[in-house]
Amino acid sequence: QKFTLGYAYAQVGADSWLTGLKDGDFGGTITGTDVQGHQLRTKYQLSPSLSLGVNYSLVESRHASDAQGSQLQVDTVFAF
Repeated sequence: QKFTLGYAYAQVGADSWLTGLKDGDFGGTITGTDVQGHQLRTKYQLSPSLSLGVNYSLVESRHASDAQGSQLQVDTVFAF
């Protein structure tokens, strides 16, 4: 596949994970657990050994209505 696109909705409960060990790629802009939000991912294969990916997360705290954040992550993968 030369191009992939994906979407996911995720929720990390308050007591489901230790705060220091949670996934920093999801909810990394909000301290602690108990977050929910959307993830949009895309990846493009530039050559057989090189790909470019973009991940965007939009998350909010489940217990504090004003705590929300977004994160844009760009990845370049070179396989050898």
